[in-house]
This record gives sequence, C-alpha cells and structure tokens, in this order.
Amino acid sequence: MNSKNILMTGATGHLGRLLLPRLLDTGWNITVLTRESSRMEVLVNLELQTFSSVLHLSTCYGQKGENQKEIFATNYLFPKVLVERAIKGGVAYFINCDTALPANISDYAASKNEFKKYLHSLNGQIQIINMVCQSFYGPGMDSLLDLVIQDVLNNKPDVDLTSGLQKRDFIFIEDVLKAFCIVLSNLGNFTERFNEIPIGTGKSISMKDVVLLIKEFLPETTTRFNFGARLLRPGEPEDLKANAFPLQKLGLVNFTDLGIGLQKTIRNRSIESPQE
Repeated sequence: MNSKNILMTGATGHLGRLLLPRLLDTGWNITVLTRESSRMEVLVNLELQTFSSVLHLSTCYGQKGENQKEIFATNYLFPKVLVERAIKGGVAYFINCDTALPANISDYAASKNEFKKYLHSLNGQIQIINMVCQSFYGPGMDSLLDLVIQDVLNNKPDVDLTSGLQKRDFIFIEDVLKAFCIVLSNLGNFTERFNEIPIGTGKSISMKDVVLLIKEFLPETTTRFNFGARLLRPGEPEDLKANAFPLQKLGLVNFTDLGIGLQKTIRNRSIESPQE
C-alpha cells in the first residue's frame, strides 16, 4: 500500500474542487469517488486495499430542496458504509470534514453529528481525524458572507438578515486548505485513534459587524441591510469559535486577517461578475 494514496469524496464541492489540485501538486495520489461510484449498490462492494487514507468531504446541506431522508443518506448512511469498506480494506486513516454546528440547528447538522457519534463508536478500528470546520469563506465559496458580498456588489436594494448578534469564527478558505494539507502531512504523528482538529482562527465576531465591514469596503453601495427582518433559527448558538491550538501545534500559526480575506473575496467576486 502506497502511503500517498488517498480516496477522496466531494471533489466537485466548493472545498473539494480547491483542495484536489493542491493535494496533487504536493505529491498525493488522489482517486476521486464519483457520484456514480457512490451509489450504495456499488459502494457496498468497493475494494479499498490500495488506499492508505480516505478523505471524506462530500456533504449535503439541504440547500437544493433535499428532504430529511436525502440529507441523512448523504451525511450518515453513505459515509458509514464507506468507513466499513475502509476498515475491511485495511485503510489506515479516515479523515472526516465535520461541522461545528450543534445537532439541533438543522437536518444537516443533525446528520453530521450523528455520523460523528458513529465514528466514536468504532473504538479504534480505524484511525479517525475529525476536522471540525467553523465558518469558512472566500473565493470559490458559497457561504452567507460570500452571498452578502454578491448582493452588495449587485446593489441589491434590500438584504433581510437576522439581528446579526450571533458570533462566528470566520476562517479564510486559503487557511482551510492549508489546514487540510498540514493534517495530511502529519498523519503519522497522530497517536490517538480518534483525533478532533478544530478548523478555525480561535476568534469570533458578530455577523452584524462582519456585514458592516463588508459595506465599509464597498462605500458606494446602495444596499440596505435590514437587521432583525429574519428570525434566528431555534437553538442558534450565540458564539462559536475553534480552539486553534491543535492547528498551531501542527504548524499553522498565522491566519488571514478577516479584513484582508474579505477584500480578497470582494476583488474575486468583482472580477467574476463585474458591475454594469
């Protein structure tokens, strides 16, 4: 088994399509699990003996009209079978892209948290690296911040938002990519069978302050932000931020300043969809 051989899911998603070329450029041998080969009847017979690691990025947020059953199938049933095949094939590592959101916030979060419980239940049958992602944003992303930036660039008359008082740990996509690369390059240094790596800067800021910062960078906009026009989701956490120490210990010490990251995102969006 070549220790550089990785089976990757979610290669066409927002994170995967940026991470895939980065990994190839740094010498990893990546095999992409396509949508066709991800069908359950194919997956149950998948042979994984040639892979040292599985990198699981595939996810369903429920933003395209998927129902609860479909979300659960993508975020729990599919990766569960994948882990079972990995264990049977003698794969050494399963790297999972997780969420920092609590289970009660959405079907997406509930299914991701349920899968994490399953990973815990394996009792060391395979080494788990569970990467818990905070709110990442930036060029190529489709997060709430990216959508707000697009609305402002388009001079959308009104943008209805929640109170914006909830605080989040916003991490620039370039730092997320670095985090995954650093973790993969340090796989041999993990001693625990279940390892949780928070992916965030360790700092949080209110959504309202971030939106106002975006407006500050685009002073000519006529967009009005209607804070409080939308209700917070039931169970919305007041403050979410990562413990940055595990990443710092691995070597990722400096994170992109939020203002710099937002300006890079704005420039990228401006180039992609220039204003008339």
